[in-house]
Amino acid sequence: MENAQLSSVDLTDASLANAFLRYANLNQSILARTNLSRAQMTGVQLNNAELTEANLSGVILNRASLKGANLSGAKLISASLLGADLSGADLHDASLSRANLTAANLSHADCSSIQLENAILTAANLSHVNLKQANLSGANLMLVNLSHAILNQANLPRAYCSDANLQDCSLVEAVLTRAYLVGANLSRANFDKADLSAVNFLSSRWNHTSAKSAYLNQAYLKEVVFNDTDLGGADLRAADLTRTSIENILLRQAKLGDNRGLSQKQKQKLLEEGAVFLRSSSLQNSPEDDNSSDFNHFDIVDHFGGDFDSRMLDIREAVSLFKETIYLFKPVLIDVIAVNNESLYETYNQFINQLFVDLERMEGNIYDYQKTLPQRSTSVKDREDWSQKELSAEFNHIHEQVLLVGKHIQLLYALWTALDREEQSHLKAINR
Repeated sequence: MENAQLSSVDLTDASLANAFLRYANLNQSILARTNLSRAQMTGVQLNNAELTEANLSGVILNRASLKGANLSGAKLISASLLGADLSGADLHDASLSRANLTAANLSHADCSSIQLENAILTAANLSHVNLKQANLSGANLMLVNLSHAILNQANLPRAYCSDANLQDCSLVEAVLTRAYLVGANLSRANFDKADLSAVNFLSSRWNHTSAKSAYLNQAYLKEVVFNDTDLGGADLRAADLTRTSIENILLRQAKLGDNRGLSQKQKQKLLEEGAVFLRSSSLQNSPEDDNSSDFNHFDIVDHFGGDFDSRMLDIREAVSLFKETIYLFKPVLIDVIAVNNESLYETYNQFINQLFVDLERMEGNIYDYQKTLPQRSTSVKDREDWSQKELSAEFNHIHEQVLLVGKHIQLLYALWTALDREEQSHLKAINR
């Protein structure tokens, strides 16, 4: 039933398991409690469709359009929704465990109480999404856009949120234990009363952010940029504050103790501002305090080598996804151009080849950068390059490169979707 015209059809309680419905038009159709498990539905149109409690486990919905669809209570376990458009959809209480939503658009969707554990949402658009009480434990949220999203009381333990955009996001009472938010933009985010224990916040940005009464026990806050941040009443015991500026943080009634990276002068300043140290030895330097005021160039690899390794893994992950996207995209592009406009075949083939050239260059640059890092950080000639300012610049550079790769991925999916639409329009014209 490829390209079938089934708009507004009523298929309530129907069994369509393993059905072949690629590019079918099912707009405004009623598929409540329908069994569509393992169906092939690439590019299908399901805008404003009724899919309440439908079984879509294992379904292929790559680049499908489900704008405004009602998927409340639906099962999409292990479903593939690469580049799918679910903007404005109702996914309340739906189950998408282990689903792949890479570069998908869920903006303004209702995803309250949704199950997304171990799901892949890399480079997805979740802006203005309601994810209240959602379960995203172990989810891959690298490069995801969560700006203005609501995640109050959501569960994100061990979620991978490298370089994610959480601007204006609300995470009140959310649980992010051991999550990875390295390079994340947390500007104006609200983490009040959230559990942020053992979260890795390396080089994240906290501009006008609130985390009042939050649990930040053992949080990793190295190289964090704080600007007008309120951590009043927060529990920061055993948090690593190495090379973290504390000048623009409100820490009244915040609990500290056993912290790395705080000098005696900084501790005294925090006490004067109302912070509470819970150890009698709180005014004595810890072994790591030497790098909080006068940066020791010789110790950069010991202190920050692991952090750079982590960032290298992040950018390798992004480039790997870009590579995978190119390999998925190439045969589709060639087929579409060959059918619709053979004169453009050579042009687009050159475009694909250039993507592979760019990919190879990216991989080579990463290898060279990581290979020369130890020499650059310890050599007499370059030692001065590793001042506090330059070290921050290195982390920022890696962050910018990760974001750039993410934009490449999103661009390819957008082009892929546009070509799908062009192909369908071409086929419709032929069939008239």
